[in-house]
Amino acid sequence: MTARRVRRMASRVLAVAAIALAVAASASVRAGTYEPAGARILPPGGERPSNFPLATPESRPDAAAVALENELRRELLDDRATLVDWWISALGLILALLTIVIPLAAAAAAIFGPKKNKKKIKKKFKKLKVEARRHLESIQSDRDEASRQLEAIKEVTAEIAKRYPAKAEETARSVQHNPESSDLDRAAASALIMQNQENIDGAIAMWRSIAHNAAEIDADTAARAWFSIGYLQRNEENRKNVEDAIPAYDKAIGLKPTFPEAYNDRGVAKGVLGRYREAIADFDEAIRLKPDNPEAYNNRGNVKNNTDQHREAIADYDEAIRIKPAFPEAYYNRGNAKNNLGQHREAIADFDEAIRLMPEYPEAYYNRGVAKGDLGQHQEAITDFDEALRLNPEYPEAYNNRGVAKGELGQHQEAIADFDETIKFNPEYLAAYNNRGVAKRNLGQQMEAIADYDKAIKLKPAFPKAYYNRGIAKGDLGQYHEAIADYDVAIGLKLEIPDAYSKRGAAKGILGQHREAIADFDVAIRLDPGNSDTYRRRGVTKGNLAQHWEALADFDEAIRLGQDNPEIYYNRGTVKCDLSQYHEAIADFDVAIRLKPEYPEAYHNRAIAKSRLGDMDAARQDLQTAIELAEKANDGNLTAQLRRVLDFLDGNDA
Repeated sequence: MTARRVRRMASRVLAVAAIALAVAASASVRAGTYEPAGARILPPGGERPSNFPLATPESRPDAAAVALENELRRELLDDRATLVDWWISALGLILALLTIVIPLAAAAAAIFGPKKNKKKIKKKFKKLKVEARRHLESIQSDRDEASRQLEAIKEVTAEIAKRYPAKAEETARSVQHNPESSDLDRAAASALIMQNQENIDGAIAMWRSIAHNAAEIDADTAARAWFSIGYLQRNEENRKNVEDAIPAYDKAIGLKPTFPEAYNDRGVAKGVLGRYREAIADFDEAIRLKPDNPEAYNNRGNVKNNTDQHREAIADYDEAIRIKPAFPEAYYNRGNAKNNLGQHREAIADFDEAIRLMPEYPEAYYNRGVAKGDLGQHQEAITDFDEALRLNPEYPEAYNNRGVAKGELGQHQEAIADFDETIKFNPEYLAAYNNRGVAKRNLGQQMEAIADYDKAIKLKPAFPKAYYNRGIAKGDLGQYHEAIADYDVAIGLKLEIPDAYSKRGAAKGILGQHREAIADFDVAIRLDPGNSDTYRRRGVTKGNLAQHWEALADFDEAIRLGQDNPEIYYNRGTVKCDLSQYHEAIADFDVAIRLKPEYPEAYHNRAIAKSRLGDMDAARQDLQTAIELAEKANDGNLTAQLRRVLDFLDGNDA
């Protein structure tokens, strides 16, 4: 082989490395989150996180990868070049032997040779023919192996280029300055350099030129050029660019139907556009063409997870991990799928493994924190959110969910600070406004809370939780008609919170709309039969309608459900007073006071029950305690009412 030919082949494989870089880039697909949302805060709460799969680049390799490039070049120059050149020469020689020399020699022997040697000569030539055929098959096998080696060379070279962008650019520049490089090779190198320098428009234009010029002479190069165009367009934030990427992938596949990476990447683009069925079909084909393709399984799992096929998604992640055990993104995504199924502990185990494989993986810390929050491990969740923010200080979802966890721990002021940070990084993060409103309401800042709910609703008019939470804040301010209007909108938007019906019923009860209130409580109980507070509210309303026995049944059910709520015992005691069951009423007021020692209303009602039994001294003592508690709470209206009752008892006793 001539030195010129060796230099030419070296130039060509470096150009292959440049083209293969874009192919390798799809190996760690970032299937971004479409609409990230925050997690719960204290009921009434904010939005849960979507947990949509979010991949990150693979971890950096060890230094051994650098030596891989040298091995690649030696393998190309020594092994493949020699093998291919030898194969061409040997094949021509053997074909000539088979097609010309052997038949002529056999004919000559048959015509001119002695008869006694004919059989012997014929046998020797037959043996020679068999050996020649065996050598030909061996050469065919070597050629196939050379082809496989070339594909492996492309993958290894692309992997080096992907992990070492500076090295890739150096390689590309060596192609540009190599006098043996073709115009096509130099163009590919230029495209790679522009791609590395984030000159995306220039790189796309160069790849497009390569695709057009190579179409007639090198379909493989043209296909890879179209693939590179699609890849660069898909990774742009502009949705229009993602849509434009699909025709580029179509052309790549048209030129090279057996191009698994193109099917895989086209599937990712279709997933981004919400074309989930088509995306899965592309991943299916990528897997059919390359069954040991962990990225295709991982990406197919992402689409299934995003379409609520969580168990099917887990099966795909399992297969991706089986093929590639050190695949942190697959563990991460499987953890998300398990979290979506409520398998929080199993999800945490997957996030642990993802973090072990990739210690600087902020999304894994973030979602592990979400899973811990779902288990009520709020302090541990905060620790994970802290680490996610250390790795990525501009991570609004982590600020939001850390605020949620702090709210669950009653750290409302600190929670507000986190929601402020969320909004600073993303002023249109509606869940953060909603959650900040919840925290402000918990601090008694109802008007400020309503302003936050207003902002959330302005950003998304069809945001049912914001209407629901705004209704609660308005109810706190005694704006019951306005509160009911907000609950109406929330329910009309299909809010899946039974308490919306319960709270609307409570507001209607306060306005004297008792029958309408009971209808709401009935719906709330049908949706959530285990909510003791709804039974309590319905019992209160039935008591207001003088349906005392039905009210007692509701209070009994509320207590049976196991909630030690002093309000339930207080309300049941009040109804028993209406039924003249004073001893039983006093027993209920005793429990209410034990559960809530500073409960002036319970002391007041127990005083009334005791006065009906003639125990005036005990009644006065309870009223005096109630007055002291009301004064301590700075409740002037209640204090005045209690004093009038005490004066009434003193007057009657006199």
